[in-house]
Amino acid sequence: CESALGEFVLTLFWPICILLPVTFPVCTSEDPKPNLAAPFFGFPRCYTTFASPANSFAKTSPGSELRPLTGLLTRPYQGVSGAECAKSEPALFALGPHFSPLGACEYIPASNLHRFPPQYQGKVMVASHGSWNRIPWIGYRVDVLGIDFMTRPYRAISRDVFLPPLRETTDAARRIRPVDVRSSSVDGSLLMTADRDDFMGGERGGGL
Repeated sequence: CESALGEFVLTLFWPICILLPVTFPVCTSEDPKPNLAAPFFGFPRCYTTFASPANSFAKTSPGSELRPLTGLLTRPYQGVSGAECAKSEPALFALGPHFSPLGACEYIPASNLHRFPPQYQGKVMVASHGSWNRIPWIGYRVDVLGIDFMTRPYRAISRDVFLPPLRETTDAARRIRPVDVRSSSVDGSLLMTADRDDFMGGERGGGL
């Protein structure tokens, strides 16, 4: 059982990081474990891609590139049949290669104090640790995902950059790498932890 979000699995399937829906329910540590078979997401026998990965972008700005919401394809690795991959749970989003999603939460403000505009309520926030050796680089940001939770399977509605990349575009030595996000339990704030991956005064940064 999952004690937090419980509805998603963030997966680093090559060549594109994807967000996969999970069908088991949210439950506390006191609840009995549900007697459900584990969903099959394809890995390591299948992967998610596009018909033309190098040209499939909804936005191409440096560090803030976005993949489209449609056109995702499930493909078999060598020696695996396409029929087997067709039985796997499909991906909701293609987050992008090297996006490194480390944490996610549904934004539910506890009060009106410090809350974000209403259009963000109920959306899923995803923290991207970002790439370290990809050209062009990607991530170092928080994305906001719109998901229709009223349908089964869930349906991807929207995706945008919520917190712009925390990295200097011309100097890879100065960057902040988001690790996790959570809705505050006392107001409408969105809490974030991060690594400071830079060099300041000859010392390497640590956690924030």
